[in-house]
Amino acid sequence: FTKLQTFRYILLPQALKSVLPVYKGEFISLVKITSIVGYIAVQDLTKASDIIRSRTFDAFFPLIMVAVLYFLLSGVLIQILSLVEVQVDPKARRKAAASVSTNPIKRAWLRYKPFVYLILFAVVVLAALITPLLENARGVSEGPIRSLADLEGRRVCVITGTTGDIAMKRLYKNVKYLDIVYIPDAVLAMKKNKADAFVFDKNSLKYVLIRNEEFVMLPGEIDSVDIGIPIKKGNTTVLNEINESLRGLQESGMLSEMYRRWFEEDWDTPPPLPDLPTDGKNGVLRMGTCSLTEPFGFVHNGQIVGHDIELGHRLAHALDKRLEIMDMTFDAIIPALESGKIDIAIANYYLIEDRAAQVDFSIPYMKAEIGAIVRRDAR
Repeated sequence: FTKLQTFRYILLPQALKSVLPVYKGEFISLVKITSIVGYIAVQDLTKASDIIRSRTFDAFFPLIMVAVLYFLLSGVLIQILSLVEVQVDPKARRKAAASVSTNPIKRAWLRYKPFVYLILFAVVVLAALITPLLENARGVSEGPIRSLADLEGRRVCVITGTTGDIAMKRLYKNVKYLDIVYIPDAVLAMKKNKADAFVFDKNSLKYVLIRNEEFVMLPGEIDSVDIGIPIKKGNTTVLNEINESLRGLQESGMLSEMYRRWFEEDWDTPPPLPDLPTDGKNGVLRMGTCSLTEPFGFVHNGQIVGHDIELGHRLAHALDKRLEIMDMTFDAIIPALESGKIDIAIANYYLIEDRAAQVDFSIPYMKAEIGAIVRRDAR
């Protein structure tokens, strides 16, 4: 025997016989754990179901179907690994053959297993179809919505993870929430009468109203909070650099000027981003943002623009760093910070206690108010 033949015919079969039983469980666990990549802006099965949920306003069916797909995928992988285990382990092969020939229950199971799986699949699909009907049958409050207090008992859209989401769920207990990922999906939900109100930052809601005359803002505010820049916990170097740069922009009046241009002036074409060249001698500033919150960050003519984008450019210029902008969904930004994928996040992030436990925040650079819009005919 050569060394290769010794490994192939003697060592490898013995190694596989020992590791396969453990590896089988670990491999299936690894497949299921891959669902967490959806939280760092990778579109896997779970993330796809989240997007479908935000556009169909139905959470149960897409999540159940993803669970079924994971179940089927895991079942197929287990069968494949079991066949490999039987092939490399003579003891397992003899045991499998003996159990099939002598155990009538196992023989029956092998014969009817496909039908059992089919019945289980049909039950799951039926449950997924019936649950939304039962949910809708519960009903919601009726009557006009003239104030924020009238949101009790209503169907309210919130952007997952935002302060509007957190504040609403803290202050309003009898509300049916539609957790949405994107602002356009919330607008669509209201237009299709799937939701009675949309709660978000008033500065962004103002531009929703400009483009959708059938909506109106409710008087008052649900909450008022400071906006800061999240930075990875413990990264004091970047935190100090950002705070120093923000103080410089405050003292020069630039932050006030930016607020006036982006939030107080009426414009059809977004204000131009500043031309602030830098040689990047101090490295790269990786900034995460969400380009779906006009006027904070949005896409215009194929380019991401907005107040937050301009702020990122000005901070990078002050630090003499080259700016890299990474566009992602709002709920993926904090995980991206924690994993080190980005250095800072400028995406209309409110300074709240829950987030302060996850990340460090810069000094506030503006204040935001949380409001709600409803259909004009609902008033």
